Amino acid sequence: MTAKVGSGDVELDGGGALKVLSIGSGDVKARNVGGAAEVGSIGSGDFKLDGARGDVKIGSIGSGDAELRNVSGRVRAESIGSGNLEVRGAGALSVGSIGSGDVDHSGVTGQIDLPRRD
Repeated sequence: MTAKVGSGDVELDGGGALKVLSIGSGDVKARNVGGAAEVGSIGSGDFKLDGARGDVKIGSIGSGDAELRNVSGRVRAESIGSGNLEVRGAGALSVGSIGSGDVDHSGVTGQIDLPRRD
């Protein structure tokens, strides 16, 4: 499934790979994704994912939040602004850069790479 979300909300349960080009002020909630998940950018909306059988890649998180649970693959976020990233269960976690937002994680079984804050 491929989607671009403006101010509306999208809910998805099941299916194969998920690609969200961008999330504006709306929210995306997905469960039981059968493959990888990719989100280009998150504006002020939220992205919630419970269950993915592949990697999860997020380009940027603005002021919205991303909550990821039960990801069998790696989680990668390129940049986080003032929003937050929460990961509960993943194969690995990496974040490129963080502004004033926070990263909260538990249950990551592999490597965790987070940038240092000054």
